[in-house]
Amino acid sequence: MRIEFLGAAHTVTGSCYLLEAGAHKLLVDCGMFQGSKRIRQLNTDGFRFNPAEIDCLLLTHAHIDHCGLIPKLCREGFKGPVYATKVTCELAHIMLPDSAHIQESDAEIFNRKGARSGDEPIQPLYTIDDAEASLKHFSVVPYENRVRINENVEAVFHDAGHIMGSAIIEVYVTENDETTKLVFSGDLGQPNQPIIKDPTIINGADYLFVESTYGDRLHQIYDKEEALAEIVNDTMERGGNLIIPSFAVGRTQTLLYYFYKLWKAGRIEDVPIILDSPLAIAATRIFIHNTQEFDDEALGLLLEHAQEEKDQEYCYAPSGFPGLETALGVMLTDLYHTGKLSLQEIIEKMTWAPAKVFDLQAGSLAKGMPADITVIDPELCWTVDEKKFYTKGSHSPFIGRELKGKAVMTLVDGNIVMQDGIING
Repeated sequence: MRIEFLGAAHTVTGSCYLLEAGAHKLLVDCGMFQGSKRIRQLNTDGFRFNPAEIDCLLLTHAHIDHCGLIPKLCREGFKGPVYATKVTCELAHIMLPDSAHIQESDAEIFNRKGARSGDEPIQPLYTIDDAEASLKHFSVVPYENRVRINENVEAVFHDAGHIMGSAIIEVYVTENDETTKLVFSGDLGQPNQPIIKDPTIINGADYLFVESTYGDRLHQIYDKEEALAEIVNDTMERGGNLIIPSFAVGRTQTLLYYFYKLWKAGRIEDVPIILDSPLAIAATRIFIHNTQEFDDEALGLLLEHAQEEKDQEYCYAPSGFPGLETALGVMLTDLYHTGKLSLQEIIEKMTWAPAKVFDLQAGSLAKGMPADITVIDPELCWTVDEKKFYTKGSHSPFIGRELKGKAVMTLVDGNIVMQDGIING
């Protein structure tokens, strides 16, 4: 057995381990280097191994510093599976194309500026097509299942409590009838984080590989909800707007969760919350569709919210957060209100929008819109009859709900199939 550290050593990004066991080679993570120009330059260097010789990749979680070079790996010859948890696979499907878009945009900007000074054009690190192709390699591994990788290696994924879907990976390597247990921590979460479960306690290891981004400091312990409430209330009392930069995956959902709890407790007003990030919107939808990964507190709040809404005549957006809007929704509403877009044009644009569920009966999205109209996500698989319709997704917040709006438009493949209770063919 042989192990190489190919990233996140002397720096905190670019996570990648190469494990050789018997005749097999596998990677744990294949992350992008992030930070200074000198660090980012490592992404353009060649891999210190032949990607075509790698049998498989074990992925701890979907943050780009752990998965961001997978499209490059696949483009350069990797043919094997990428093993990851269900949520990590789903998040990778939005994270990697988004990263590729950034690579293409950065290269285009560099080349446009370089053309004026005679510089040689550069190619993006990888393209959207490369990212889409790499997603075909992903294979779901359930938590706590011992998976046989090959005759020498087995692996078990445990919840790392870092972001939804993150994993601590136990790797069992058997050589000469002797088994060695390796544990790769990935990024570990703190206990008692909102929404997600605490990290799993691992019992024993022969070798432990722990990442230590915060290994030289202590986390502050304070009432985060109280601090957030003070900031929100102070800003609203002064008539201001609060702008919060936030990571799209993990931090954004935590903030929305805090806002919801504070609103429910009457500690902040029912102020509009605008989520201005297609990636964060898509990630929030993935969180909501994976309630099996919620901790007990989050599940309790979700069930309480669902119970309270049973007798309402409309639903909030599927995030479950009152007042939540998307920047796209606000923009479309303004375009309608100024006469620049018709309602039908808005509906057509909603079919490709990152957040495809808008409640036009609630909040500022109703401004200037015809009353009592609900536009529902066509991806949620509707059963439609003349009076009501239901969702089928097991994790959908709308499951079993009858929507009672006076005029309901349901979109299927971009077409209105029901209006005012009448099915249109």
